[in-house]
Formats: sequence, C-alpha cells, structure tokens
Amino acid sequence: GYVVYSLLENSNGEIWAGTSEGLVCLNKDRLTPVLFTTADGLPSDIICGLAEDEKKNIWISTHQGISKLNPPEKKFINYYAGDGLQGNEFTRTAVFKDKRGKIFFGGTNGVTAFYPQDITEIKKEMIETERLILRPWQENDAGALFKYACDPDIGPIAGWPPHTSVENSCEIIRTVFAAPETYAVVLKQTGEPIGSCGIMFANGLHSANMKDGEAEIGYWIGKPYWGQGLIPEAVKALLTRCFNELKLDAVWCGYYDGNTKSKRVCEKCGFKYHHTNSEVISPLGDKRTEHFYNMVKEDYNAIIESYQ
Repeated sequence: GYVVYSLLENSNGEIWAGTSEGLVCLNKDRLTPVLFTTADGLPSDIICGLAEDEKKNIWISTHQGISKLNPPEKKFINYYAGDGLQGNEFTRTAVFKDKRGKIFFGGTNGVTAFYPQDITEIKKEMIETERLILRPWQENDAGALFKYACDPDIGPIAGWPPHTSVENSCEIIRTVFAAPETYAVVLKQTGEPIGSCGIMFANGLHSANMKDGEAEIGYWIGKPYWGQGLIPEAVKALLTRCFNELKLDAVWCGYYDGNTKSKRVCEKCGFKYHHTNSEVISPLGDKRTEHFYNMVKEDYNAIIESYQ
C-alpha cells in the first residue's frame, strides 16, 4: 500500500495526499481517487510536503525538487537545485505556510522559502538555427541523451564520465542540465536531441576564471554528427544570445589538451587563444592541460560586420 507523508485540504474541499507512490487527490464528489506520478509530470513519486497558494495552485516538495500544480489544467511546473533550491531532496512533512502566504519546505540542505507570487515563470529561451533547435532539456529526453552520452569517446575527453543508464541520464537532466541557459541540441530533421550546449556563469559550474559580465560556453555532440558543423552552428547562436540579449562583455571557451575537435569549434566561431593552464585537476580526478580562448564584444561585432 501507499505510505502517506503529507495531507492537505485545499480551498475547493479536495483532499490531497502526498504518498510514497505519487500525489493522490480525493474529491468529495468522486469516490475514486486520482493518482499523479512522474508520468504526469511530477519530478518524483515520493511526495514530501503540500501547500496551497492564493491562486489555488498546489506546491509540492518531493525527493527530486519542487513542483507547482495547476489543478484544473493538471499542469506541473518543476523546479530543481539549479533554479536556486536548497537542494533537490526534501524532507517528509517539513512544510509550513505563514500568515502572509510565504511557503517553507524543509530539505536535506536546509529550508527553501518563497512567496508564490514572486515566482515568475521564466521561460528558458528556445533558439532556432538553420538546422537546429536549442531548447531546455526535458526528462523524456533521457533515452536520447543516454544513447549518445554513454559513448566513452564523448564525455571523458571533456572531463565527465560516460552515462551508465537511462536513469543516470535522467538524473543529469534533473540536476546538471536544470541550470539556466543549458540547452538540448535538437536536430530539426528528426526532432531528436543529439548533444548539449550551454552558457555558464561565474556563480555556477565553469572552468574559466571569469569576472562579472562574462560567461563560458560549453558543448558536445553525439559521434554520428561529428564533422557536420552542427556545434559551430549552435555556438554561434549562443554567442548572439550572450552579446545581444544577455549583454555580456566577454565569452570564454576552453578544452583539454588533445581535444582537437573542440579546438576547431573555438577557431571556427572566431574565438582567440588567450592562455593555457597546466596541472589542472579535471572533474574525473586526473591532471590535464587546459587551453582557454575568449571573445570580447568588439570581436563579436567585427565578426558580424564581416558577414554583412
């Protein structure tokens, strides 16, 4: 049977139960309970805490982040550690709403507290190029991600281990790929994610020694799509976003010694060599040499003018 961790009666008189198997809704006019699970959009089936806001949305803490449910639309919007939460794992029954409507969810790394009306739905940009769509990663992309990221020729040369399972890829989507400005590289022709790219800032995961107003671009693509110019196409689109929309002053790009494909991307996109760091400890724990390229706003403007 289900283990019940939290209960809530909402303003419509419905009883909501957070359980070990998902979110259950009991309606006084309907004897059969309705069960919501990850298949419906929840980030996890382990539901820890429940609270209702003034707009009658149900806020849900889980073992994999927080979700907001619009009950009439049955639509979930999920938030993860990359969005600013204390972490992804929350604690059962650790929920409180004060008189002003502020919601508190307790978790394994502290408390996440917020006014629901202050949470704006910041839609991550969807960027379109000639052959690609760059869009936020979704959990149902896990199968495609694993297909390419399990290849030992993809991750280790960039400093990350091959994915070990679809579940591992799904966890990466929920955590690492939940960071702002992280995009699935989707081939228009097939609609399949074939790689990843993103803009990393000084307050997040990055390699370059950056100042405020600067960012680093990272990328990879599945082996069947090497040599087709797809990643340069994606990176050029990210550069446009960096300089024209995010109003950055400089953008960095780095690669480990021996990654000649990444070096060619830097050069094709107009980055200029800046410096090399030796004896760098990679995320895999080994020592490597890392080369850094950068581009400042003036360089970008000159490249754009040369196209015209």
